Amino acid sequence: GEWFTRFVPYERFLHFLVVTSFLLLVITGMPLKFYYTSWAKVIFHALGGTEVARSLHHFGAMITFLYFALHLGRLAENCWKKRAALRDPATGKFSVPRFNSIVFGPDSMIPTWQDWRDFVAHQKWFFGKGPKPEFDRWTYWEKFDYFAVFWGVFAIGLSGLVMWFPELF
Repeated sequence: GEWFTRFVPYERFLHFLVVTSFLLLVITGMPLKFYYTSWAKVIFHALGGTEVARSLHHFGAMITFLYFALHLGRLAENCWKKRAALRDPATGKFSVPRFNSIVFGPDSMIPTWQDWRDFVAHQKWFFGKGPKPEFDRWTYWEKFDYFAVFWGVFAIGLSGLVMWFPELF
Protein backbone atom coordinates (compact mmCIF):
# COMPACT_ATOMS: atom_id res chain seq x y z
CA GLY A 1 0.00 0.00 0.00
CA GLU A 2 2.40 2.80 0.91
CA TRP A 3 4.46 4.61 -1.73
CA PHE A 4 7.74 6.38 -1.04
CA THR A 5 9.50 8.77 -3.38
CA ARG A 6 13.14 7.71 -3.31
CA PHE A 7 14.43 10.17 -5.90
CA VAL A 8 12.99 13.59 -6.64
CA PRO A 9 12.64 14.66 -10.31
CA TYR A 10 15.96 16.59 -10.17
CA GLU A 11 17.81 13.45 -9.07
CA ARG A 12 16.06 11.42 -11.79
CA PHE A 13 17.20 14.02 -14.34
CA LEU A 14 20.79 13.68 -13.10
CA HIS A 15 20.52 9.90 -13.40
CA PHE A 16 19.29 10.33 -16.98
CA LEU A 17 22.35 12.49 -17.72
CA VAL A 18 24.66 9.92 -16.10
CA VAL A 19 23.27 7.01 -18.11
CA THR A 20 23.09 8.79 -21.48
CA SER A 21 26.52 10.40 -21.20
CA PHE A 22 28.08 7.12 -20.07
CA LEU A 23 26.61 5.25 -23.02
CA LEU A 24 27.69 7.99 -25.43
CA LEU A 25 31.21 8.01 -23.98
CA VAL A 26 31.52 4.23 -24.26
CA ILE A 27 30.09 4.05 -27.79
CA THR A 28 32.52 6.73 -28.96
CA GLY A 29 35.47 6.19 -26.62
CA MET A 30 36.10 2.51 -27.23
CA PRO A 31 36.47 2.86 -31.01
CA LEU A 32 38.64 5.96 -30.51
CA LYS A 33 40.90 3.97 -28.20
CA PHE A 34 40.98 0.91 -30.48
CA TYR A 35 40.80 2.77 -33.82
CA TYR A 36 42.92 0.14 -35.58
CA THR A 37 40.44 -2.74 -35.11
CA SER A 38 37.85 -3.79 -37.65
CA TRP A 39 34.92 -3.39 -35.24
CA ALA A 40 35.98 0.20 -34.47
CA LYS A 41 35.97 1.03 -38.17
CA VAL A 42 32.40 -0.31 -38.42
CA ILE A 43 31.32 1.95 -35.54
CA PHE A 44 33.11 4.94 -37.06
CA HIS A 45 31.28 4.31 -40.33
CA ALA A 46 27.92 4.12 -38.51
CA LEU A 47 28.68 7.35 -36.59
CA GLY A 48 29.89 9.28 -39.61
CA GLY A 49 33.66 9.09 -39.15
CA THR A 50 36.33 9.59 -36.54
CA GLU A 51 35.84 13.36 -36.30
CA VAL A 52 32.14 12.90 -35.57
CA ALA A 53 32.99 10.25 -32.95
CA ARG A 54 35.51 12.62 -31.34
CA SER A 55 32.99 15.48 -31.30
CA LEU A 56 30.31 13.23 -29.80
CA HIS A 57 32.82 12.03 -27.21
CA HIS A 58 33.62 15.61 -26.23
CA PHE A 59 29.88 16.36 -26.04
CA GLY A 60 29.43 13.36 -23.70
CA ALA A 61 32.30 14.67 -21.58
CA MET A 62 30.64 18.08 -21.32
CA ILE A 63 27.41 16.41 -20.18
CA THR A 64 29.44 14.54 -17.55
CA PHE A 65 31.03 17.76 -16.28
CA LEU A 66 27.57 19.34 -16.27
CA TYR A 67 25.95 16.68 -14.07
CA PHE A 68 29.00 16.59 -11.79
CA ALA A 69 28.76 20.37 -11.31
CA LEU A 70 24.97 20.20 -10.87
CA HIS A 71 25.37 17.50 -8.24
CA LEU A 72 28.04 19.46 -6.35
CA GLY A 73 25.81 22.54 -6.55
CA ARG A 74 22.89 20.60 -5.07
CA LEU A 75 25.12 19.31 -2.25
CA ALA A 76 26.22 22.87 -1.48
CA GLU A 77 22.62 24.10 -1.63
CA ASN A 78 21.49 21.39 0.80
CA CYS A 79 24.33 22.24 3.19
CA TRP A 80 23.35 25.90 3.06
CA LYS A 81 19.67 25.12 3.71
CA LYS A 82 20.50 22.86 6.67
CA ARG A 83 22.93 25.26 8.32
CA ALA A 84 20.34 26.33 10.93
CA ALA A 85 20.01 22.70 12.04
CA LEU A 86 23.67 22.78 13.11
CA ARG A 87 22.88 25.23 15.92
CA ASP A 88 21.64 24.22 19.33
CA PRO A 89 18.12 25.69 19.66
CA ALA A 90 18.71 26.65 23.31
CA THR A 91 22.03 28.46 22.86
CA GLY A 92 22.05 29.29 19.16
CA LYS A 93 25.67 28.07 18.97
CA PHE A 94 27.19 25.47 16.67
CA SER A 95 26.64 21.96 18.06
CA VAL A 96 29.03 19.10 17.28
CA PRO A 97 26.45 16.39 18.10
CA ARG A 98 23.92 18.04 15.75
CA PHE A 99 26.62 18.26 13.06
CA ASN A 100 27.43 14.55 13.51
CA SER A 101 23.75 13.57 13.33
CA ILE A 102 23.40 15.39 9.99
CA VAL A 103 26.69 14.27 8.44
CA PHE A 104 26.45 10.67 9.63
CA GLY A 105 22.67 10.28 9.96
CA PRO A 106 20.38 7.91 8.03
CA ASP A 107 19.91 10.38 5.14
CA SER A 108 23.65 10.79 4.63
CA MET A 109 25.71 9.08 1.92
CA ILE A 110 28.81 9.15 4.15
CA PRO A 111 29.81 5.59 5.19
CA THR A 112 29.64 4.94 8.93
CA TRP A 113 30.52 2.18 11.37
CA GLN A 114 26.87 1.11 11.12
CA ASP A 115 27.46 0.37 7.44
CA TRP A 116 30.30 -1.95 8.41
CA ARG A 117 28.07 -3.67 10.97
CA ASP A 118 25.33 -3.94 8.32
CA PHE A 119 27.82 -5.47 5.88
CA VAL A 120 28.89 -8.09 8.43
CA ALA A 121 25.26 -8.86 9.36
CA HIS A 122 24.36 -9.15 5.67
CA GLN A 123 27.19 -11.62 5.05
CA LYS A 124 26.07 -13.69 8.02
CA TRP A 125 22.55 -13.73 6.60
CA PHE A 126 23.84 -14.74 3.15
CA PHE A 127 25.57 -17.75 4.69
CA GLY A 128 22.69 -18.70 6.99
CA LYS A 129 24.50 -17.59 10.15
CA GLY A 130 22.19 -14.77 11.19
CA PRO A 131 18.84 -13.07 10.71
CA LYS A 132 18.05 -10.90 7.70
CA PRO A 133 19.25 -7.38 8.56
CA GLU A 134 17.21 -4.21 8.19
CA PHE A 135 18.85 -1.15 6.68
CA ASP A 136 18.49 2.63 6.90
CA ARG A 137 17.49 4.73 3.90
CA TRP A 138 20.82 4.10 2.17
CA THR A 139 22.46 0.68 2.36
CA TYR A 140 26.20 0.13 2.49
CA TRP A 141 26.26 -1.05 -1.15
CA GLU A 142 24.35 2.04 -2.34
CA LYS A 143 26.86 4.27 -0.59
CA PHE A 144 29.69 2.28 -2.18
CA ASP A 145 28.08 2.65 -5.62
CA TYR A 146 27.60 6.39 -5.07
CA PHE A 147 31.23 6.98 -4.15
CA ALA A 148 32.44 4.74 -6.98
CA VAL A 149 30.56 6.91 -9.48
CA PHE A 150 31.38 10.19 -7.71
CA TRP A 151 35.14 9.63 -7.51
CA GLY A 152 35.17 7.74 -10.81
CA VAL A 153 33.70 10.74 -12.59
CA PHE A 154 36.34 12.95 -10.96
CA ALA A 155 39.27 10.67 -11.85
CA ILE A 156 38.13 9.79 -15.36
CA GLY A 157 37.11 13.39 -16.02
CA LEU A 158 40.52 14.66 -14.92
CA SER A 159 42.35 12.13 -17.10
CA GLY A 160 40.02 12.98 -19.98
CA LEU A 161 40.82 16.68 -19.61
CA VAL A 162 44.54 15.88 -19.67
CA MET A 163 44.08 13.99 -22.97
CA TRP A 164 41.73 16.64 -24.41
CA PHE A 165 44.03 19.56 -23.52
CA PRO A 166 47.56 18.09 -23.28
CA GLU A 167 49.23 21.48 -23.85
CA LEU A 168 47.45 22.96 -20.85
CA PHE A 169 48.48 20.13 -18.57
